[in-house]
Amino acid sequence: MGAIIAMRLGILDQSVKGWTAGGSFTQSLLGGLDQALVKRPDVRVVFLRNENSHLAPGNVEVVQIPQKTKKGFINKLFRQQNLDVLMPVRDYSAPTGICPSVGWIPDFQHEYLHEFGDEAHRAFMRSLMRHLTEKCSLILLSSKTSQKHYEALFPKEKDKARVASFTSNLWAEPLSENPLQTVEKYNLPSSFGLVANQFWGHKNHKVLPEALSLLKQRGIELRLVLTGVPADFRDPENSTVSDLLQRCQRFNVHSQIHILGKTPYSEMANLS
Repeated sequence: MGAIIAMRLGILDQSVKGWTAGGSFTQSLLGGLDQALVKRPDVRVVFLRNENSHLAPGNVEVVQIPQKTKKGFINKLFRQQNLDVLMPVRDYSAPTGICPSVGWIPDFQHEYLHEFGDEAHRAFMRSLMRHLTEKCSLILLSSKTSQKHYEALFPKEKDKARVASFTSNLWAEPLSENPLQTVEKYNLPSSFGLVANQFWGHKNHKVLPEALSLLKQRGIELRLVLTGVPADFRDPENSTVSDLLQRCQRFNVHSQIHILGKTPYSEMANLS
């Protein structure tokens, strides 16, 4: 006789194009639950998966969500799943009134880094943050710093705050038997430093060329490999990447920086 399911926990896929952290967080969340709930057969994890997302662990029930569909259909789909809890909710699309939900706010860049977004973007983000704090039962934050910002911005809702930091997914990923294959594939030097960040202004890639130049003056010639999506929706002219390329030339370190752009997770792990 099978175990009685006491809770259906819905995990809402956060994989979106142009933001690898969302997919990484989803993978970490699913993998962690798969390990943690081994002795809890009464809890069923239901993965509400986007069309272009990664695969879920074998014990997870997968429900495919069409990429383009009407709000009414989404509401019906959520009700059909008979969920007891839905998490993490990060936008307006999830029907937060159907069951208790956990909102997710990775950070508050829109409030503290005004140079990387316009007023329209800030207004949208502020409205979204209010929606999540009012409609969700709890708010998941990705760092203690974000928790402090949340409590300062939403003092009346501060008791909803919970922190779950980003973690490495290396424990869940099968590593290549020969990591050097990736090095050879991209014709990289045998020794280098890895910078794995999306090419967004606040990641501060611009300091790298000058740092390499200073090291070169001290007799140290270091190579760097840069991975990450080389674009930012807030930077339509891609000025961050242009500035980085121009600084490589100005500081005469272009031969020391190898820009790969977005690579498969397994390849990035091989380079680590």
